[in-house]
Amino acid sequence: MASEGHMGQMRLSPLSLDRLSNLPGELINYILKLVPIRDAVRTSILSWDWRYKWMTVPDLKFDDCSYPHSSSSGRYRKLVDFITHVMFLHNGILDKFQMHISMKCSYKHVDRWILLLARKLVKEFDLGFSGGNRYNVPSSLFSCQSLRILKLHHCILKSSSRIKGFNSLVDLDLHGVTFTNETIASLISDSTSLQNLTLIECDGFNRLYICAPNLRIFDINSPCGDIYFNNCPKLIDAYIGLLPVAAGSLPPNLLGTSTKRFELVLSGLRRVENLFISEHFMEVIVFSF
Repeated sequence: MASEGHMGQMRLSPLSLDRLSNLPGELINYILKLVPIRDAVRTSILSWDWRYKWMTVPDLKFDDCSYPHSSSSGRYRKLVDFITHVMFLHNGILDKFQMHISMKCSYKHVDRWILLLARKLVKEFDLGFSGGNRYNVPSSLFSCQSLRILKLHHCILKSSSRIKGFNSLVDLDLHGVTFTNETIASLISDSTSLQNLTLIECDGFNRLYICAPNLRIFDINSPCGDIYFNNCPKLIDAYIGLLPVAAGSLPPNLLGTSTKRFELVLSGLRRVENLFISEHFMEVIVFSF
């Protein structure tokens, strides 16, 4: 039975706590991943048996509410300390790491957290920020070769020889991300298991070369001057919402007749079952002509 504690909070009776403690570890982990991370950590004070149970929870999800609201200017410092505390003490494999925060402090702490993730065989990585400068994703992220799902929002993928794909990646979702032509082409072609590709409001590139033998779903709604599909035999759903690019941003080798460019795009979509082409796509096709 549960009894009423201080401040109207529910407090578990010894009998109820004992029943919970005897549940299988997999079930306890499932229960803990359904509650906010700060509450999962608080279970460590229930009893000695519960002191370390939260440290093996398979999902870690952080947001601006992961640390209690405070009117002090040090709120984000406390949030950073809390996330660091959890990351260092977590002991086990991670199925999912998700963090959506309004970062108002140095991004160097995020770099440190990503380094820790590389050791935990994380399968899903979902990172997003709001406000401020975009976050420069460190090359250490590409050490997380266990990733199956990668979602980035308000970030920058720097052009680097250390940028490579992920062997097990099946879902790549980039929203508000800056990258170069070469960076995105390498990331896609080196992720040979990729099935779903989403590029929303991304920038920094003016052409897109897609070589993905297992790609099934493609969705783009970003400024882009040209797009070319190569070796995408399994592509069945394509949403092409290319946004107009700035005048003069296309390199000379992309300029040609609009009919030829249109044919090049469609030539890679012969087996597509569902195709959506936005009005902006046609504006891009006839750009400068």
